[in-house]
This record gives sequence, structure tokens and C-alpha cells, in this order.
Amino acid sequence: MKIALVHKQFTLQGGTERYLVGLACYLAEREHEVHVFCSHVDPVLAGIRGLNLHKIPTFGMGGFLKALMFWLMVRLKVRPGDYDIVHGFGRTTDHDVVRAGGGCHRTYLEIVKRRAKEGLQRVLLAIDLRHRFNLWVERRQLTGDHTARFIAVSEQGRRELNEHYPVREELIEVLHNGVDVQRFHPKNRPLFFAEARREVHLVPEDTVILFVGGDWERKGLDSAMRVLVALRDIPDLKLLVTGADRRFDEYMGLARELGVLEQVHFNGAVERMERIYPAADVMLLPTRYDPFANVTLEALASEVPVVTTRSNGAAEVLGDSPAVRIVEDAEDVEGMAAHIREFLEHPEPEALRKAAREVALENRDQDNYARVEAIYAEILDARGGDGR
Repeated sequence: MKIALVHKQFTLQGGTERYLVGLACYLAEREHEVHVFCSHVDPVLAGIRGLNLHKIPTFGMGGFLKALMFWLMVRLKVRPGDYDIVHGFGRTTDHDVVRAGGGCHRTYLEIVKRRAKEGLQRVLLAIDLRHRFNLWVERRQLTGDHTARFIAVSEQGRRELNEHYPVREELIEVLHNGVDVQRFHPKNRPLFFAEARREVHLVPEDTVILFVGGDWERKGLDSAMRVLVALRDIPDLKLLVTGADRRFDEYMGLARELGVLEQVHFNGAVERMERIYPAADVMLLPTRYDPFANVTLEALASEVPVVTTRSNGAAEVLGDSPAVRIVEDAEDVEGMAAHIREFLEHPEPEALRKAAREVALENRDQDNYARVEAIYAEILDARGGDGR
């Protein structure tokens, strides 16, 4: 098949981005003709064999103009008739397949509005051009005639989409994310443990809670910091924050206000996440909204136990593993602290690590990619097997 994959970023930073890179490589290895359309390509990915990378030029200041320009340029550059399948991963329209890796934007916006501290903030959110554009794209993706299959990454995501849009039931397929169990592997721990801790100014004796993600308000970094306060009796306890957010100074101020500034290590955005998980004793993601947090599976594949929330769509596949704890509310600081203490004091840490790995082995990325490839074939078969 001749396949076009469309997303703003072709990089290893971010869950959707890492998924896209993995899928593109899988399809190329399967000898499909793969074209990737994006506005930014990470130089380390530019030479991957079998991939045709097309850079989409964009310009403009602010999120709205950049999003609008990318949408317009994709419309001009990616002509559907030139490809058997066009698969979109973000805020673009008129594709055969759309993957809602970010979930339902309307639901996300409702959550942001509820958490807004002032009435003026809610008004500004309502008129924000970027949000209005995203909502328009989402509606067009789901209710337009062109989309043949819409992929939700969790049942949570599917329910949210059905709640807000008149979607045909057969249009949406739930396809949970998988993880690269070779890249995220226990063998990385002896290789990178000391180096990773040294790079983030941690020592081997520290007890490390790992937090991964951008958009810290949504991911619950404030709750993670409060968990540190609840666990103040544990010596040498540190919170390693991997990811970036434009409100960095605000969270530095919160750490100072809570008295945990010396315990919080901000690591910034990282591409080679497989080198970071070995530095952690436990992962904490108190997310308030996450269609499917890939990082939780990556941590488990690396034999790091996980504490997260029911609002993380990944909870649907994490099951009742002894290496996973799910809290119902991102504000349940005491509950999260209790689970972390349980993991840190576990009488059989080796068994705990192996249980974490087992969850990942049941959710491999190759199975996900194979299903996506099958979806492409089903669409072509429905057209008579001859593409467009």
C-alpha cells in the first residue's frame, strides 16, 4: 500500500509522536510505501530507511495560526488520490483514518473550564481561537463523510466522543496502545541506572519517584508534589519531573511554597526515555485527563511499578497487577502516597518488578501496528481492493 501519515511532529518526544515513529517504521519494514508529512523532523530520525519524509512549511505566531497553517498546507500537499490510505494523527481533516491519541478535545476543554479559578479565565477559554479551531476539526473528523475509521485509544475516549458527537457506532474502533518491549527493557537498568541519576543530579542512595509529561496542570504535577509532602518521613525521597511546560516558574513557586523545592528535580523534555526509567523506583502519574498515557506502559516494561488515576485510559489494560495501583481521583494525595509507600516497602521487590514487566508483555506495540495495517486493508477491500 502507498500510505501517507500526517502529524505536526516526527520526533521521539511525546506519546503520539513515539507511536507515529513506531508505526511508520513497522509499515516500512512490511514493505509498504510510507510517506510522512510533518512540520518538524527530528534530525536523528531523518535517515530511517524506507521512510519518505515531507516537511510541511508553516509560519505564523501563536498556536492558532500555526495549527491553521498546518491544516491548510496539508490540504494542499497531501492529495488523497495520490495515496491508498491517508492516516491523520492530529488536527487535520479529510483522511481515511484518524487516530484520536489526544482524546476528545471537547471533554478536555470542559475539564479545563471547571478548573479555571476565575470567571474571566472561562470566558477567555470559550473564545480562544485555538480551542475553537480544534473543536471545528474534531467535529469535521467525526461527522464528515471522508473518515472511514476513527481510532480511539481507550473505551474512555470512545464514550466521550459518542457523548458529544452523532457518530456512527461502526466508525469508531477502540485500539489500546502498546509498548516497545525491546526498547523499554529491564536490561536498561544496569546499563543506565548510574548514568541517568548522575545526569539529573541524583545519587544511587536516593529514592526516586518519576513523573513524566507536559501540560503539568492536566497531568497533575501539583498533586505529585503534594504526595512528596505526605511522604516527608522517607529519607532521600526525590521527585524526578521529565517533560516541559511553559508555566515552569509557577511550579517552581509551588514546590517552594510546599517546602519540597530541594526534592524536585526538573529534567526537561527527553527523547531517549528508555534511559530515564532505570533511574526510578516508582512512577507516579496523577493525571486529571489522559486518553491513554503511554508512559505508564513504558515504565512497566522497564520494571517500574506505577501509580496512576482512573482518568488515565491506560487503566483499562493495566488490570489488577500487583505492580499497578489506580486511584479514583487525582486529588487523592493520601491514597497515592499510601500506594507509593506500599511499593517502596514491598517485601519482594524482584517479584514486583517482574509483575510490572508482565503487564507490558501483554500489551506489545507490534500487535497494535498489525491491527492498524489490517484496518487499512479492510478499507481498501471495502472500496473494491484497488485503492482510490
